[in-house]
Amino acid sequence: MVAGRCSSIRSQHLGATPAPLRDQQCVAPYSPLFYFTTVVWLRHIAESRYFLSQGGFMKIAVLEVRYACGLILTDRVVVRASSRLILPPRLTALLAELERSERRTSTSVTVDGVTYRVEGTPEAELVLGSRLGFAERLVRGLQSVASPNAARRRLNRRFVHMLSAFSVIGACYLVQSTKNWDTRAIVETVLLCAASVALFVTGHLCFAGDHEST
Repeated sequence: MVAGRCSSIRSQHLGATPAPLRDQQCVAPYSPLFYFTTVVWLRHIAESRYFLSQGGFMKIAVLEVRYACGLILTDRVVVRASSRLILPPRLTALLAELERSERRTSTSVTVDGVTYRVEGTPEAELVLGSRLGFAERLVRGLQSVASPNAARRRLNRRFVHMLSAFSVIGACYLVQSTKNWDTRAIVETVLLCAASVALFVTGHLCFAGDHEST
């Protein structure tokens, strides 16, 4: 009893450490979350410096190469922040093979919906050039309509065949819904049938490639 009373008197005299102060002393100066956040932040800085040293961050773009024979070659490439283009190895080999027999007329690349010219450097690298003007973009659009590639011909053929099918459906509906056949109803039915046949033949003959199946 005496020892217990003496210890309590000593603690009151010296002043016991409050409970919140004891809890603060037991807590580490930095939590594990702080260390994890610091590591992630340092790693992000290191990766950013690495990308900048390699030419910056990259974007995916579409390269279009046109030749005098009418060939249009398109493929995806990588554009760095330094405006340098990185081509896949297969595309590089294909372009080198085509340069031996074909004449290149234009080279452009589309980045985020904007089309730019492609220029060469003395180090034999491809870089972004100036932006195409409205007149040049309009001419390119008209050229693509006048001389469509295989994919566009296939889409045009399907569209024309769809119109042909709609003409047949319209003719069938006209026949089904007409009760009193007069000259107007007969002419409309004949015109729809003729339009269906004409559209089908047009899609088959005009938009079919050499080795494409209908």
